[in-house]
Amino acid sequence: MARIGGAQFALLLPGISAERALALAGALGEAIALRGDANPLQPATASLGVATAFPGDGGRAADLLSASDGALQQARALGGNRYKEAT
Repeated sequence: MARIGGAQFALLLPGISAERALALAGALGEAIALRGDANPLQPATASLGVATAFPGDGGRAADLLSASDGALQQARALGGNRYKEAT
């Protein structure tokens, strides 16, 4: 996990499938929302973008980051506690 700017973080998960990455994003969003229940005056929400790549796909790291950022922007547009997969 690394901070990539402001309140944005990247989580690299080598060796997991796209389906597992999406499930993890959902669980992470739920865990963050539960943490916000401790203080209802300051709820915690998360918008998450999920992108996957595999060795040999021929993609670049910058393309993966751009795809995940695009998915993040889509999730934000839908409101708090959402995640979207890059297409």
